[in-house]
Amino acid sequence: MTSSISLKTKGKIIEEAEKLFIQNGYQSVSMNMIADKIKITKPALYYYFKNKEDLYSQILKNLFEEFHQEIDKALVLDKDLPDKLHNIARIYVSFSFKKKNFIRIVMQGLSHRDKKAIKKMMEAREKIISRIEPLVKKILFYNGDAKSDSRLATCMFLGAMNAVVAEKVMDLHKGGKLDVEQLADQIVLMLCPKKV
Repeated sequence: MTSSISLKTKGKIIEEAEKLFIQNGYQSVSMNMIADKIKITKPALYYYFKNKEDLYSQILKNLFEEFHQEIDKALVLDKDLPDKLHNIARIYVSFSFKKKNFIRIVMQGLSHRDKKAIKKMMEAREKIISRIEPLVKKILFYNGDAKSDSRLATCMFLGAMNAVVAEKVMDLHKGGKLDVEQLADQIVLMLCPKKV
C-alpha cells in the first residue's frame, strides 16, 4: 500500500513540476514552488528527488521513453517501408505538437552546466537515430542509393521533421491548421521519391 501511495505522489510531483517548468521556465522554478504546488513539505519532496536537476532529469527521461515507445510501435507494424517511415513521421510530428511547450522549455532551459540533461538528450537522439537508421538504409537500398550514408540520411530525415514542425508552429500562429497525415506524406516524399 505504501509503495502505491509513494508512486502516486512521485507521479504527481513530476506532473506538476512539468507544468511549472512550462509556465515559468526552468530557472524560475524552485523546489519550494513545487512543494507548495503539490501541498507537500520540502523534506517530503527531497525524499523523492535529490534536487531540481534530478527532478528535471526524470521528466526528460519520461518524455524520451514515451517517444521511444511510440517509435517502436511504428517500427514493428507489418507495413511496407514508406508506410513505416510515414508512421514515424506522423508520430514525430504529433508528439512534437503534443509536447511542444515542454520541448521549448527543455531547449531554453539548458545551459552548458546542465551536463546531465544534455547527456540525456544526446542519448535520446542517438536512440532515435539507431532505431530509424536501419529503415532508412533499406529505403536507400531499394531506391538504388545504397552508397549514401544512412546515418546522414537519418539525420536529414529528423532535421526535415524538425523544420516542418517549426514551420507549422509559425503557420498555426497565423491561423493555419495542422494536418499531421499530410505533413507526414510530404516528409516521406523527400526521402522516398519513388515507391519502394
